Order: sequence, then structure tokens, then C-alpha cells
Amino acid sequence: MHTASNSILLSATIAALLSLVSPVGAVIEPETGAEWVASAEEPGPNVPQIGRSLFDYLFTERVNGGAEYRVPFPFEKLTAQIEMYLRATSTRSLQKVLIPLGRSLQRNAASPHFFKSPRAVVAAEANPAPVPGEPLVVLKDRLYLGYQPSAAAMEVISYNEAAGRFEFQIVEDYRSDGKPKVYYAERSICLGCHQNHAPIFAIQPWDESNSNPSIATLLRREQPDFYGIPSFTGIDIPGLIGLSADRANLFSTYQLIWREGCGVNDSAESTKCRANALLAALRYRLAADTHAGTRQDDARAALTARFRDTWSENWPTGIAIPSRELPDLDPFGAAKTYLGVGAIREVDSLENLVPTDVISIDDEYEPLYPRPPLEVWDLPRRMLGGAAMEPSWLDEFIAGLGEFLVPQDIELFDQLLAENGGAALQYNAPCEIKIIPDALVDTMLSFSCRDVEAMPTLFSAEVRVQLDDGELIDGLIKKLRIDPYGPAGPLKAVDGKARQTENSWRLVLKVRASNDHASLGELGRHPRINARLPTGELISEIVLEWDEPDDSGRNTGSLSVTVLNDIDRLRIAVANLATRSENGLSDALVAGSFRRSALLPPLLESLGMAPVTWCCLNEEAFPPVEVVGE
Repeated sequence: MHTASNSILLSATIAALLSLVSPVGAVIEPETGAEWVASAEEPGPNVPQIGRSLFDYLFTERVNGGAEYRVPFPFEKLTAQIEMYLRATSTRSLQKVLIPLGRSLQRNAASPHFFKSPRAVVAAEANPAPVPGEPLVVLKDRLYLGYQPSAAAMEVISYNEAAGRFEFQIVEDYRSDGKPKVYYAERSICLGCHQNHAPIFAIQPWDESNSNPSIATLLRREQPDFYGIPSFTGIDIPGLIGLSADRANLFSTYQLIWREGCGVNDSAESTKCRANALLAALRYRLAADTHAGTRQDDARAALTARFRDTWSENWPTGIAIPSRELPDLDPFGAAKTYLGVGAIREVDSLENLVPTDVISIDDEYEPLYPRPPLEVWDLPRRMLGGAAMEPSWLDEFIAGLGEFLVPQDIELFDQLLAENGGAALQYNAPCEIKIIPDALVDTMLSFSCRDVEAMPTLFSAEVRVQLDDGELIDGLIKKLRIDPYGPAGPLKAVDGKARQTENSWRLVLKVRASNDHASLGELGRHPRINARLPTGELISEIVLEWDEPDDSGRNTGSLSVTVLNDIDRLRIAVANLATRSENGLSDALVAGSFRRSALLPPLLESLGMAPVTWCCLNEEAFPPVEVVGE
């Protein structure tokens, strides 16, 4: 894999970024009158004007002073190399399905032996895993493969962070005795189906895939697995691919608003707007994906005001977001239900339903036909008249920018901010306490706390702790609200021991965000970070105190929460980056895409992190771009 040092970042000059035009022009969606975010009518250049695809970074090697593609064969070897860079969710790091009777351009390549050579579809939808000696490579929702051995070809969709778009590539002569050749595709052909400029996938129940028992029956007759993919897979696998395609589908929308929603020039106002969007996204992730309210959120209020000024000029009728969704196609018609109840499993019966030579698809299932928009984003009508209303999609936009970052990024910010602390504030509230019988621990307590005297400023929380001989076994803090900051996400107590003094108890809790779910497919998807308020301030300590029950059996107690304002250091770092951008010393917040590799290094280094190598930079050290057919 090719990497480059962080020092090369500014080699992509501000002038080059300013000259980078959006790949999408003013193409109007006829039903709504909104402007398409992405359209097949505006495919953009076949050759990336800046940057290269992630596939190029993964499979380029330096040879004799030059650069060559080295694409591993067989397919299992290639996917194994990709899996090194991914953290497994549940038991897998890559999601893979088989589609023998599909709708891709390779749909008839295996004719008439569709089940001897099914097409493989692979999606990288897991967070990155560190590889010793290499920079962190982010492939989540950024790399998709379609492999058809009968055509000795592989279709690749992978992200180009510098350009803020997906690149479409073809690997030809991909066979045991071949020499794989990598081309960039003619985008206009790809976008006939990929009208969203991104991956597409069917909606549930994904009857084309090998999660369909009838499909799996014919595949298993041929062999138990293909290219390292089992002939039958659970329905969760295509489900995870669909969710990944959903997220990738919105990349172009987030990038469009980032580039143009703040203003298309490089003025101080547009730079400040992007700085506010960046701060809002970072704070959202640091607060365990909790949105801040508006009353103490100057950055968010300024962002809304800027959109109110620019939107009517940029998109007076709104923007139409394209869809990745294809209608589900059951190749066997009504022969089965997707869970297999009543499914035809007899091979002879199924064979009669398999196309003899050419797959024929009814118009309603054909991906080449135009699809309606997923939704339209616009400003509230009253907002256009000057009322300070937020657009309904603002939360989704901020969260979408945050999703360009990965858990390791957020953990670094959290650690660097917490290490230096900040000014402390303490909040206190009385509590009603219930002792809950529990056979597994000696004490289970439930606290309901509310500071009624401070109204209308509200401080409240619900806490449940389990203790065994005074040691914390488990603890959860829910519905924590400290006005004017708004409600925080759930918090998990990770350490604490109750101390008794005469007739009272005191329990000091260390807490963190309760967001690292262990449910199927969720483990490892979220950062392990400290507990924070929605506006980013660190919750350094929670103290519970309670008395022994009185004669009536009533318990009273109190809750105190200590908050450290460490988030100001991040505000200052973002403001300094904006100043550097305005002065031409950084390209991070001027025109161009939202780039993790450009935005994060200066922020983290200003917070005290030593410089490190970042992926993926310096597109000059790659083989020359060749377009298929040229």
C-alpha cells in the first residue's frame, strides 16, 4: 500500500482546490422542482481532477522507482488483504454476498451457468483497525467490490477523499494466469445505474442474494462456498450492506452543503461557516452522538444564520437527494417467502425457474430507469422570511459530517481535551431513593433527582447503581439534563466504592459515555470516550449521597455533578484553523471537500498530539490514470 507523510498535505494547493468544480450541475428533478445533488446527466470527469481512489492506495506498490498496481489473486487473497484494515463487527470485517441472478452490467456474464459462477458483492462497512507501521486507513462505507469470475473482471467503487466523490474502476484480466489491469471507468456508463454517484443496493428482503434459501439451494448444489463466501448467508449480511450503502449515498449531499452551503467563495464568512460546521460535528461525536440544543450553541446558531443567507441563492427550490434503493427482485417470482417458509427447495423445481441463457428484468426492477429522490432538503418557508428557524435536516448534516470521522479520531480528541481539563462547575440536586431487592447483589439503588428550586433552569437525572459490599458492580445514569446545555446521552458508571460515615453513605462515580453497544454488529462501531454534556464539556465526577432510611422507611439523598470546561480548547483550535485558512496558510476550510486528512492533523497537533503520518495523500506517486476503452 502507498502512503505519504503529513508534510505533503499542502502540496495540493489552495488554488487547485478553488478550481475544483462540483461534479453536479443544475439538473432539476421534475416532480419537485428541486436541484439534484447528484445526477446521471452530470457524471463529472472520468479522471479525478484531484486525489485518487482508496483502491489505488491499497493496491499500488513502488517498483524500481515507479508505481504499479498489484492486485492480489485469487479473490480470497484480495479480500484478506482488505480485512487487515478493518475491525470486525460481530464475526466479520467485510460483508459479502453472492448474487447469481442479478441486475449489474455483468448479469449475463456467466450464462447459462449462473449458479456455477455467481457474482460476489463485497462492502467494507466496519471501522478501521490499526496496522503496525502504517497510517490508519478508513474504508468504512468507502469501498465496494463486484466480482464476476466468468468475465475475469472486478468492478470497484471506492472513495476519493480529496475530490469528495466515489471513483468507479474496472479490473480486467483478473484470473489465475492473467495480469490484472486497473482502469478508471467511463462514469457516464456507470451512472446509468449508479445515478446517486455512489453504491446502489436492493431493499429488503434481498431476494437476489444467497440469504434467499432458494438461491442458496442451487448454489450449494454446485459447491459449499465461492471465493471464500458461503453458499448460504444470514439475512443480516445483505442488511448491513444496505445500511452501508445508505450512509455512502449521503456523502455527496454532505459534501455539497459543506462546499457550497457556506458560500462558494473563499470569504471570511464562508470559512467561518465551515469552522462552525466542523465544531458542531466534533462536539456531536464527543458527546456520544448527542446533539446540542441551541441556547448555548453559538456555532450552531451561526451555521443556521449562514445557511439562511446562502440557501435561497444556491438552491431556491431545495436539493433532491438521490436514492441508492432498488426494488427487491425475487428471481423466482412468488415461489418463496424470504424467510424460507414455503420455499421451494427441490432442485428440479427450482431449475425450471432459472433463465436458460439471458436474464430478463421487468422495467420496474431495471436500475437503468430513473429513480425518484430519497427526499428533498430545503429551508422552512418562514426561515426564508427571516424567522430564526433551523432546517429540519441540520441535525442529519452535522451527524453526517461527524460520520466522516472514526472512533480512533474521537478517542484522541477526548483524551487530549480531558488530560488538560478546564474550569470546574458543580451542579447539585436532591434525590428520592428506592432500594430495589436483587438476589445477585447486596444493594440496588434507584435515584430520581431534580433541582426544583432552580427552575426554570433544570438540573435532573435518574441513576441506578448495583453495589456488592460497597463495590460498584454496575451503574447507569439516564436523563441527565443540565440547562441550558440540554439533555445528555446515557452514561455508564465504570468505577466507584461506597463509603459509610455514621448514618450516611457517599459514592463517587467515574463515568463514561454508554455508547459501545455489544449487540450484534454494534461492538466496535462507537468510540470509548468520557462522559460529556451535549455541548462537549467533560463530566469529570458524579457523587451520590444518601442516608439510612428514617422510621417511615423513606430514603433521601443528593446528586452532584462536576463539569470541566475543557471543550473551549477545541473551540480555540478550530478558530485558529479558520484564521490560518483565511490567511492562506491552510487549505482545510477553504473550497474543497470535507477531508479528514486535512482537518484533523492541525487540530490534534494544536491540542498537544505529536505529528503522525496520515492516509491518504500525494496522488502523484501512482500509476498514470487510464480510462477503460481509451
